[in-house]
Amino acid sequence: MKGFKRQLVFLIYALVLFILPAAVYSENITGTVIDGATDNPLSAVTVEIYDDDRVTLIISVETNAAGVYEATDIPIGGIYITFSLTDYVPTFGDYTLQESVETISLGDTPLVPTDGGLGTIDGRVIDASTDDDYIPEVLLQLREGINQIAGSALYEVTSDASDPGPDLNTYEFTDVPPGTYTLLAIKDGFSDVYLTVISIGGETKTYGIGMSRTLTAGSIRIVLSWGENPRDIDSHLHTPEIEGSTYEVYYASRGSLDAPPYAQLDRDDVTSYGPETVTITELYSGTYRYAVEYYAGSGTLGSSGAVVQVYDDNGLYATYNVPPSAGNDPPQMGDEWTVFYINGDTGEITSTEPSSSVTSSEQVLNLVDSDECFIATAAYGSPLNPHIKILREFRDRFLLNNTIGINFVEIYYTCSPPVADFIAGHPYFRTMVRLNILPLVGASWAAINIGPTPTLAIIVLLLTLIISTIITILRKGRARRLKRLGVISY
Repeated sequence: MKGFKRQLVFLIYALVLFILPAAVYSENITGTVIDGATDNPLSAVTVEIYDDDRVTLIISVETNAAGVYEATDIPIGGIYITFSLTDYVPTFGDYTLQESVETISLGDTPLVPTDGGLGTIDGRVIDASTDDDYIPEVLLQLREGINQIAGSALYEVTSDASDPGPDLNTYEFTDVPPGTYTLLAIKDGFSDVYLTVISIGGETKTYGIGMSRTLTAGSIRIVLSWGENPRDIDSHLHTPEIEGSTYEVYYASRGSLDAPPYAQLDRDDVTSYGPETVTITELYSGTYRYAVEYYAGSGTLGSSGAVVQVYDDNGLYATYNVPPSAGNDPPQMGDEWTVFYINGDTGEITSTEPSSSVTSSEQVLNLVDSDECFIATAAYGSPLNPHIKILREFRDRFLLNNTIGINFVEIYYTCSPPVADFIAGHPYFRTMVRLNILPLVGASWAAINIGPTPTLAIIVLLLTLIISTIITILRKGRARRLKRLGVISY
């Protein structure tokens, strides 16, 4: 019986510590593979999806006649994907999946024909929040693959120190082997920008880069970019009631940063590619909705290659790729892709509309700012880690809907920054904290999925079994010591 009890304790502890945190969530994903030389969809491309260890194969699928691939039940978190097709240069990419009620789109993946020799990549770097203000001396790095923002660069150049003219390119990579690359732009005072580019043998590919200036705390910038077609798609930000009125910020009503709606369309692009930029300087209680609408040109929203990047004062916060199914075919003016919602009370950005505002919202810290002070975030190294997603959902569902919970969160975010800073700078302590908060992650997962009452019962049972087992072990140890001393025999 005692042996069974110990086994039961181990089983329950393993369930809470390892199994529940591992069974975080899963999502369906989709994307399109295109010929980089023609922009036509590629069929029969082999798409292999791996865990982020780059070894464990999750699933292998192929693109259909429209170049679209789909995969179901992909674990939330980091994944690694390879793309290969005969006569094309294979490529790979690193992606981070966040929870969504809809299928997550990974956007367009361009493959390049293997023949043709070396190519050139050039372009111009501008301020995303202005009308084409040139940014000088930007460091530009080229890395093989998609979303490769770490490690050594294959090529590195610096953009021109002065503007040679509004229609002239200011950076250039020459003699680049054909393939798919990540282009990373770095400049003090601006958030880092990375985008997917290609090199085609014997050709020059031109990419404009829009960089977002570093924001003040509480501000948000939304940057929309897309391909050549359709030539004109538009940003639309819908606000909650602000000082008695609701607003739609778009090309016909560009808003203001210093007066209601405290949001502004900074840059409107009507000739392909973008960027088209919206900046929010102050959030108000209620729900914001950001959408992209088709206006003019050929092709649909789904084939536009549209990418929306959201920045806060810490840099890039989230990236959204248009799903292949977005918009009508043939397209109609006003076709809409709803990209995300913003909870004006907390600053949290979600792919689904928030159901309601939290209780006593004035007491809640803006989570866009405070997430970086989260001890668990410092331990795991990224606010996108799936374990952080569980803890954040537990916080929102069980703490931010009552006064006691709100006060606890406020105290926690007030006291946690020094601890988070210390943990972030010490790898050993980061590892220890990750191990020690795993039971909390497991308990939070259980509370979210089976309810707080059953979870509390499991915890009480677990603690009871652990205490009982410890007492049994201590008694047996004491009995053995007494036997060695000849006090008792059995």
